Amino acid sequence: MKVFTNDVDTVVAEDLADVQLVVEAKYGSTFEQEGWSIDDWGEVPCDQPITIRNMHDRGWDDKETRTAAEWAAKEDRGFLCSTEW
Repeated sequence: MKVFTNDVDTVVAEDLADVQLVVEAKYGSTFEQEGWSIDDWGEVPCDQPITIRNMHDRGWDDKETRTAAEWAAKEDRGFLCSTEW
């Protein structure tokens, strides 16, 4: 697995074709319906750090930083995080 981003959403997937499947499943609509382009997505270098803030009942409490390779190894295929929420 690898980590991919469009600078808003970040997902763990096998390749760009899989990214599209993950994103469409998350949002419940197709790239075509939304006018999205797979060209907006790219693989995150395996040594690049990614910090994710964890949401708790009290708000944004903590954050965790791992490299893209570490996130890909830790998380299952699917949506990882977003800058939007």
